[in-house]
Amino acid sequence: MALLVRPVTITATELTSSNASESVSAYSATTQYATGDQVYDATTMRIYEAVAGGTTHTFVAGDVDTGNDVITWTAHGIADDTPIIFRGSSLPSPLTAGTTYYKRPGLSADNFKVSTTSGGSAVNLTTTGSGTMTFQLTTENYGRAVTNVSYWLDIGPMNKWAMFDTYNTTQTSRASNIEVQIAPGTRVDTVALLNLSGASSVRIQANNGSTYYDQTFSLTETAFADDWYAGTYSETHYKNRFAVSNITPNSGTTLTITISGSGTVYCGSCIVGLSKEIGGAEYGAEVGIDDYSLIERDDYGTLTITQRDYNDRGDFSLFVPKEKNAAILSLITGYRATPALWLMVPDDTVVGDWDGPGIIYGIPTSFKSLIREPSHVWYNLELTGLT
Repeated sequence: MALLVRPVTITATELTSSNASESVSAYSATTQYATGDQVYDATTMRIYEAVAGGTTHTFVAGDVDTGNDVITWTAHGIADDTPIIFRGSSLPSPLTAGTTYYKRPGLSADNFKVSTTSGGSAVNLTTTGSGTMTFQLTTENYGRAVTNVSYWLDIGPMNKWAMFDTYNTTQTSRASNIEVQIAPGTRVDTVALLNLSGASSVRIQANNGSTYYDQTFSLTETAFADDWYAGTYSETHYKNRFAVSNITPNSGTTLTITISGSGTVYCGSCIVGLSKEIGGAEYGAEVGIDDYSLIERDDYGTLTITQRDYNDRGDFSLFVPKEKNAAILSLITGYRATPALWLMVPDDTVVGDWDGPGIIYGIPTSFKSLIREPSHVWYNLELTGLT
C-alpha cells in the first residue's frame, strides 16, 4: 500500500496553540531600528533584519547639560543635520521618544545640540532625564514596513511557523518539547513529522469533544540493538522522520502533537492531511538524497567543504488494479508542482508503520503508467523532496 496525502495549509486559523516562542521582538512602526536588528511580523509570520538603519548610542543623565542645551558623546562623529531619534521612558524634557530631531551645526567633536528642524534653533533642554537612554542616528527605516525590501531582509519564518512552511530545512525549536494544537477544519487521518532532531518521542492526541486517539511513539532507533558493544557504549540515535495514517477521520477534530526530548527539540515539517491509497509498493524502490553542498579542491590539494541544503528523492514502482488506473493517473496529474506527502513504504515493524526512507514531502517529477496485462498496471513514480 502507498498513500498520497494532500496537506492541510496551516495558518493562524488552524494553529490554535503553540508553545514555541520567538527570540526576537515584534516589529513596531514607531520604533527606530539599527542595521542588523531583527524583528518578527505576525501578519507575514516571518523574521526580518534591518539592512538600512544607523548607529545607536546609549547615554545617561550626566551626559546632558541643561544650562547649555548640550549632549556629550566623546568623538561622536555626527555630521551636521543628521536625523536623530531618541528612545527611553524618561528622556530630557522636552525631547519625545520616536520624534525626529536634527544635529545642530557647530560645537565640538564631543558635544552637540539638537533642533526640531534641519538647520533650526537648538531645543531648550530643561531636564537631564533619568536612567539609561539611547538615541539613533538617521531615520532610514523608521516607519518602513518590513515588506519594503530596500530596508528589510526576509531571513525566514518565525520560530513557531518554521515547521509549517514549505521548506523542510527550516526548523521550529524549543527546549524539552514542542507542543502544537491544530484544528484542521476538515477531516484528516495522517500526521507526519520530518527533519526531527533531538526528539525522542512523539505523542498524538485527537479530540472532537472527547479524546478518541491518544498514542505515544518512541523515536529511539533500534537498528543497532543486535550490536552489544554499540548498544552499550555508543550514543543513542533517534529517528528523524515519522508518520502515522491510522487516525479516524472524524469531523471537528483538534489534534495535539507533542514532540519531546532531553535537550533542544527541532522539527522541520509538521504535516496533517487526509490520505488516499494510490497502489501497492513494489520491491526495487530507490531512495536517497540530492546534496547541494559545495566541495572544492584548490591547486595545492586543500579541500574546502561548504555544507548546503539537500532534498530527498525516491523512485518507486506501484502495482494497481487496472480499473483504478484512470482515476489515480488523474489524481497524481492534479498534484503536479504541488507539494504533498507521499507514504511509499509500509512497514508494520517500525514506529508509525511507515519506513522512514519512504516518507517524502515533495512533488512528482515523473510519472508513467505501464499497461502490461489485462487486470493490473504498474506505475513508475519519481519523487523529489522539498529542501
